[in-house]
Amino acid sequence: METDRIRACLGVVEHGSFAAAARAAHLSQPALWARVRGLEDELGVPLFTRVGRSVVPSAALHALLPQLRAVLGAIQALERASERVQQGTHPPPRVGCALSHIPRFLAPLLASLGDTLPARPRIVPASTDSMTSLLRSGAIDFAVHPPLEADLARAPLYTIHLVVVGAPQATAAAEELVRGPIATLPTDSGVRQLLEGLARRQGHALDVVLETRETSALLAWARANRVPAIVPDEVLAAAERADALRLTLGGEPVATTMWLYWLGDEALTPACRALLAAYRERSEL
Repeated sequence: METDRIRACLGVVEHGSFAAAARAAHLSQPALWARVRGLEDELGVPLFTRVGRSVVPSAALHALLPQLRAVLGAIQALERASERVQQGTHPPPRVGCALSHIPRFLAPLLASLGDTLPARPRIVPASTDSMTSLLRSGAIDFAVHPPLEADLARAPLYTIHLVVVGAPQATAAAEELVRGPIATLPTDSGVRQLLEGLARRQGHALDVVLETRETSALLAWARANRVPAIVPDEVLAAAERADALRLTLGGEPVATTMWLYWLGDEALTPACRALLAAYRERSEL
């Protein structure tokens, strides 16, 4: 199976039309179409159907997209690994995560490893919306993230609780808090998306009067204005956690598991394999 054919097919899906995909790939439309037809012949199913004047992905293509992306990602990883072997280099693992995850995961892990890794990891700050695409494109090797709906290898890291600081009348019930003004993280965070979903299920819009990742500013403003701030417990200092209440939903704490995601062991470089092996060994202690 030729990678150019897979790239052509995925390019049409990404750009929304054959014309746009051909321009992005610096190909003529007939040349791009020939590659897509070649992939259709290999797979034995139609990949696109015509709707009016537009061409849209077929039901078969929608079913095959995860596998096609995984195949292309694995091939790209193999090509990059081959180049590194030829050059005799060991590039550092690239970990996509929010900076707040570093104290809970990367810092303790790296401190325990000392100089045993062939290359020290690099941090790539990334938002909730971009993690999967960064992994599939090869821009990062690992992602630290709450549960993702994607066909990725993963390992559990730790549990995060959502907490409330400055809640009026000491309430920590999410059902009540999302009905009034709150301060919390920006729209591309997992916390914000969870709260938005809860508010929608109750039939109203979330009223966010301040959104920022600057924890000190968020908490200071919330306390001064007597507005509850809802944040993950991992962003708080030990002294700040003493004043925080765990957010509850239906009387139960609101929590999520953080996971370490990657495309698959076969796509990892030697340095990435060493980091993953070290984490697995440490997590079993």
